[in-house]
Amino acid sequence: MMNTIKNTPIDNFWILQIADFISSFGSSMTSLALTAVIYNQTDSLFATAFFILLSLLPQFLISPFISTVKINMSFRKLFFIFELLCIIPLLILTRISNTYAIYVIYFIYSSLFFFNECYRANYLKVISNEENMNMHQGITRFTNALVVVVGPLLGGILLSNYGMNTIYYLDIVSYILSAFVILLLKGDQKPISNEKKEKLNIKEVFLQNKDIFIGSTLITFIGGAVSILTIEYIYKVILGTTIQYSILMSALALGGLLGNLFGMVPFISKNMKKVSNIAILFLGLLLLSVIFKPEFKYMVIILTVSGM
Repeated sequence: MMNTIKNTPIDNFWILQIADFISSFGSSMTSLALTAVIYNQTDSLFATAFFILLSLLPQFLISPFISTVKINMSFRKLFFIFELLCIIPLLILTRISNTYAIYVIYFIYSSLFFFNECYRANYLKVISNEENMNMHQGITRFTNALVVVVGPLLGGILLSNYGMNTIYYLDIVSYILSAFVILLLKGDQKPISNEKKEKLNIKEVFLQNKDIFIGSTLITFIGGAVSILTIEYIYKVILGTTIQYSILMSALALGGLLGNLFGMVPFISKNMKKVSNIAILFLGLLLLSVIFKPEFKYMVIILTVSGM
């Protein structure tokens, strides 16, 4: 799926970053706000968790097949079309309030967004070489982390003060802006499908990396549980607001960003296994502290450290 070119203008990388930041920022606001809306409509953690599952499900359904899809158009045109396609479900969401309808439309929206993200990641490889690949990936990770930290916070503020439709319309504007930024890309490189795949021994790969797989699964499960239970804690236990919920989600994401930075410290990277075991134990103790019903300001600290 990856093709190579020579003398690609470095401007393309920054154009891609700007477009990605704009559209991802809008989608992160929508995701956080809709989670709160679903919870307030249904008063059910299951319904809220199911909504989050639907937003992630496209990643599992699309990922195995994305590399075999043949698309005979340039990256620039592909990105432009999908940025505009994402606007359609958002327009529909402005007109509906039924929870089940929101499920269906948001699943379509998430699928379009993830498909676009897959090809953005591929295009990043196309316009990068061995010398600047690590730098480009680092900048991209920082951009994504910034979106995850700031987007939900702004989404909570807008939802509390102006309502859900305001967020939808801002998200629509973000996709329009992103689409026109994409048109600034230079070159007409096209995705190449990868029909010949090397056969992997999944069992052997798992056994060689079982600590990573098990640890990642555990942390992912804990992180997901913390995210979904936080909304119940805010609304039911300390009688908080949507803004407070968004602050806590931003704090959790900020902790993750700080954790990534600490992971690059030589001492920590050299002793990652020991540090990870201690971190997981500390994470459990932090989450256990919630039985004492900490106030909001203490929850900010707990979730920030937990995210790390």
